[in-house]
Amino acid sequence: MKVLVMGGAGKVGAALVNALKNAHEVQIVEVNSKPEVQKFDVLHVAIPWQGDFVSKVNAVVKEFKVGLVINHSTVPPGTTKAIGPDAVHSPILGQHDDLENELFRFTKWVGASSEKIGRLAVSHLAMSGIDARMMGTPNDTETLKLLCLFRYMNDLAFYETAGTVLDSLKVNRNLLNVWTSAYNDGYKGTKFSRALLSFPNGKIGGSCVAQNSKILFEITKNEGIKKDLELFKLI
Repeated sequence: MKVLVMGGAGKVGAALVNALKNAHEVQIVEVNSKPEVQKFDVLHVAIPWQGDFVSKVNAVVKEFKVGLVINHSTVPPGTTKAIGPDAVHSPILGQHDDLENELFRFTKWVGASSEKIGRLAVSHLAMSGIDARMMGTPNDTETLKLLCLFRYMNDLAFYETAGTVLDSLKVNRNLLNVWTSAYNDGYKGTKFSRALLSFPNGKIGGSCVAQNSKILFEITKNEGIKKDLELFKLI
C-alpha cells in the first residue's frame, strides 16, 4: 500500500515510518517537505495537538486524495471524528526513547466510527506485524489515552507528596521503593501491584504528560486533575 506519514521526521513519526516500511511504500509529509502530489491509500498522523490540527490533517487528505486516516496523536475527544468517517484513532503506547520497539510490544488499539473502517485499519497495521485490535470509538480511545497519561502524573504526584513526608520525618527516601518492591513481590500476579518510580522533585520529565493532563482538565474541569496540576505548578 502507498502510505503517507504526517510528521514522519519527528520521534513518533520516524518510529512509524520504520515500523511500516517493510510492508508498505512509505513517504513523509512535513511543513517544508512534501512528496509529489499523488494518491495515497493511508495517511498516518503523528503531529502534536494544536487548535488547527483538524484543518491541517484535512488539507493533506484533500491534497493527496487519501483513503484511510490513522490518527496516532494524543488529542481531545472528538478530534478524530471531526477529521471524517474514514479516520480512526490509534494511540501510541510506550517509552518515546524506544518507540520503534514499543510499537510491536504493546497492543495497538484502534477506535473507529464503524466496524468496516476499524477492520481496515487493523488489517493495515497487522501487515507490518503490529498487534492491532479494535476498541470502541475514536472518542473512547482518545479519552483513554488522556487518562493513561493522567494516571502516570497521579503516580508522580504520590511520589512528590511522599518525598515531602519522608523528608519531614527524616526517613530515607530510598526505603519507599524497597518497601514497594517487597509489597509487589507479595502481590505478584494480582491486581494490587504498585508503581515504582523516581521522586519527581517538583518536575514532570515528559512534557506530553503535563500538556495532555492539562487538556483533560480543560475539557472536564475535574478537581482531582486540578490538584495534581497545582502540585506541579502547571496551572
